[in-house]
Amino acid sequence: MKRAISILLVMVMVLGVFTACKKEGEDSPTPKPTNTPASTAEPTPTEEPTPSPSPAPGTNVALNKPFEVSSETDATFVQWGWYSEYINDGVIEHDPSAHAGWTSQIKQYMSLEDFGEEWVWIDLQGVISIDKVMLYPRQDNGGCFPMDYYIEVSTDNENFEKVAEVTGDDRSREGIKEPAILTFEPVDARYVRLVVTKPFEVPSGNDGYLVQLAEFEIYAAPSS
Repeated sequence: MKRAISILLVMVMVLGVFTACKKEGEDSPTPKPTNTPASTAEPTPTEEPTPSPSPAPGTNVALNKPFEVSSETDATFVQWGWYSEYINDGVIEHDPSAHAGWTSQIKQYMSLEDFGEEWVWIDLQGVISIDKVMLYPRQDNGGCFPMDYYIEVSTDNENFEKVAEVTGDDRSREGIKEPAILTFEPVDARYVRLVVTKPFEVPSGNDGYLVQLAEFEIYAAPSS
């Protein structure tokens, strides 16, 4: 009897040790990660700039746009109405005490053979299709209008293309005040330049050979 009890106790002890060892050796279950749902918030769209409307065909797109001139006169002539800012201000009429137009620098070229070139450059502030330029002589006597000149255009202010050219314009000899109208095939341009290679061949008194304009206009072409 005692032997049977001893055997039973031994079996109980062995079973207890086996159970304890199994629990100590078991791997702890790895917790499963909770899937975090992706953010459904949409990024704020970048607002596209509103495009500038295309100018209507026949619009003078040079009006009051930034400009540069090759030369201009001093304050003495300003009081007589000659000022570079009058080149594209939209005013054509002549007022000797207030407004005449743009004139190149006086006494710069006292000999026709010494004449280099004079120019007017206008930035249209955007690429526009153009097809016409109008150049207005001074409106009191039509004098000092250029004889040889051309129009060139560019979209980058580096590569220019000649689109119109005139030689032998003798309107100042007759005192013609009507504008010179230069038309050409529509062309995309942002920068437009008038280049004068020969002034009127009669000097303006003691002031030498001058280039004078009442207004420089550039016109938008019809949509294709």
